[in-house]
Amino acid sequence: MTAWKKLRVGEFVFPFLVMVATCPAWGDSTLNYQGRVTAGGSNYSGMGYFKFRLLDGAGQGLWSNDGSTGTNEPGSSVAVEVNNGLFNVELGTGMTAIPPTVFHEEDLFLRTWFSTNNSSFEQLSPDVEIRPVDYAALNSGGAVMVDDDGDGDFDDIQEAIDYVSTNQDYETVLVMPGYYQVTNAISFPTGRVVRLSGLADRTEVVVENTNGPVLYAGTTVIRNMTFIGAPALRDSALTNYSLEAVNCTFRTCPGFKGPAVVLGSQGEAEFFYCEVLNDEGGEAVTLFGNAMARMKHCLLSCESSAGTVLELDSGPSIEMESCTLTSGSGNTLVLINSAGQAEFAMCRFLNGIVVDGPWSLTMRDCFIQGNTNDPAAVILNDSVGRVVFDNCTIRHFGAPDLLIAISSNGNAGVVLDYCRLESLADTSTAGPALDLDSDATDPESASVQIRWSTIDAETGNGITMNNCSVAVIRSKIEASGHGIEATGGILDVGWSIVEAGSNAIHAVSDCEVDVAHTFADGGYRAIHLEDGSLFVEDSELAAMTDCGMYLVTSGGVSVTRTTVTGSEEEGNGQALYAALEGADSPGVLLHSMFQGDGGGPAFEIEGGTLFAVGSVFVSDTNRAVLIRSETTRVVFDGCEFVNTADDNTNLVIELYCPTTATNAPLPQIMNSVVRSLYSGTGQVFTIGTTLFDATGLVSMVNCSLSHVLAPNTFIVPATNVGNDCWIMPAF
Repeated sequence: MTAWKKLRVGEFVFPFLVMVATCPAWGDSTLNYQGRVTAGGSNYSGMGYFKFRLLDGAGQGLWSNDGSTGTNEPGSSVAVEVNNGLFNVELGTGMTAIPPTVFHEEDLFLRTWFSTNNSSFEQLSPDVEIRPVDYAALNSGGAVMVDDDGDGDFDDIQEAIDYVSTNQDYETVLVMPGYYQVTNAISFPTGRVVRLSGLADRTEVVVENTNGPVLYAGTTVIRNMTFIGAPALRDSALTNYSLEAVNCTFRTCPGFKGPAVVLGSQGEAEFFYCEVLNDEGGEAVTLFGNAMARMKHCLLSCESSAGTVLELDSGPSIEMESCTLTSGSGNTLVLINSAGQAEFAMCRFLNGIVVDGPWSLTMRDCFIQGNTNDPAAVILNDSVGRVVFDNCTIRHFGAPDLLIAISSNGNAGVVLDYCRLESLADTSTAGPALDLDSDATDPESASVQIRWSTIDAETGNGITMNNCSVAVIRSKIEASGHGIEATGGILDVGWSIVEAGSNAIHAVSDCEVDVAHTFADGGYRAIHLEDGSLFVEDSELAAMTDCGMYLVTSGGVSVTRTTVTGSEEEGNGQALYAALEGADSPGVLLHSMFQGDGGGPAFEIEGGTLFAVGSVFVSDTNRAVLIRSETTRVVFDGCEFVNTADDNTNLVIELYCPTTATNAPLPQIMNSVVRSLYSGTGQVFTIGTTLFDATGLVSMVNCSLSHVLAPNTFIVPATNVGNDCWIMPAF
């Protein structure tokens, strides 16, 4: 493109041609200037002397041939050969170089002075407007341009950053689409913010270093670029940096087994709408030391490798929001060694997480998934510190793997609030949804709180706990195995629902169990306790094929305002079986109801001491109460005992006396009602021993013994009943 124009200056006529500026690299920007000179009507030939100055639209000087500033005539000239009136000069060559940023001016003018003798110069008028047609003509407003085709201010990103870092008029490096290969990592200055931005989709602006890092963390903002290196981003000796990356991709180059992003020195890095990818066998992101990172709306992936997506080691801090972490076979998050802090909100972890060390971890509104290649969706190892899951979904598809595995040597606190845990394994050998194990001397030093949550274990137990403290509050547990299996430790279940294919609560080995305001439904038993203590209040316990409660313990037992129901199926079907021999304190049943609907008595006690106050014992097909062992001491006060079926031929209260014994148990019954609704024929007693000729005394005070038959018939196997007891037919 040419633009010819004639300007008369004195005796000279200067038609000229202005060509575009070419800017292959900083320090080498030039402007080609051609024209024709005539003198006295003839083409001038000989040596011509020129002085040049570039000005902006406001008339401020930007450049001169001799480097002088201002708007006045430069001090020295440039000699140019003129042949038959024609001249050609490359402005910026053989004179002061033109800064590439000069061409970023929206209005740019060339002012020229000419002389034939290098002594007397005349200024040509008017100034000539320059209109470069390449990328440098863009009004970038404080930015320089990098283009790998040579049409920008620079074709080297580092040179552009170095230029901006020393020129206060500029702060941004714009990179045109292209492939930029570097041999040294791109670095940023200290004490100055230099921004780096691609002018296209990030996939079209690619920077790669196949032999080392492609980018060092610095105080900068990076946008719309892809970095491929070994690693793509790391920190150097620079500390206290503040890096912000927006809409960028960081990935490892082929063959590099390390992380795509690794940060360890003191500084902060923020990533928004970024991708961090590693398909070569290493981590996507590794943070350690004093590093701190924030990520929002990012994707971290090791999809084709066994690497960890995010690894935090030795105390860094991280905050993530609305991010997705995915791995083909490794864990998506691993926190190891020493204390640190990690917070995640609305994130997706698509292959499990591991916490190994005293970490402070908080997850809110997150989704965590495990698969068949991992032992658990969540693994919390020794001294996990404090870990909080708030409104999270944790799911595992593989078998026989776990959903959450927690082990600790103490000083651990794990909280699950408003969470949903789904163990979707499809084999009978699957592990529990939660596996909690502590080696601490004090179970309370390793605590797990489950509140307002749901645990669904399609196979296996809902919770398995060993020697730790677990609180299940306002939650629901569904399991094909035990709902909760406790070996030692402290279990507190309140305002919850526990439904299980086996025992709803199975506690052994000196476990302290506290159940309140809870519905527990066991396919086998609702509560099974061996060698521990049990405190139940305001609850409902039911069993499908066996006992509502099965207690064999020398620990304390207390049941208050609770309904306990045995199985309706064939089998034992007891509401409560208790063997309390050797207990330090008597068991207590207060204002509760025990309903036995199967083949066994509603309440059976063998050994120990128990007080029942204001409670009801009901059996449909068997005895309401069976008292075994002459060492058993039972006191009933204000209770009611009923055999409800009209064909139930059993005693309402039976004092069991085997053939090898001579004495039956000696219960005390006060202020109570003993009632049989049997309506058939034959001897059916309300209270009696298994062997009618054995010695067995019943102490009764202020009681009512009721039978559907005539008064004084088949009530008790005794010649007389006193102590203000009433014997009457039932109506």
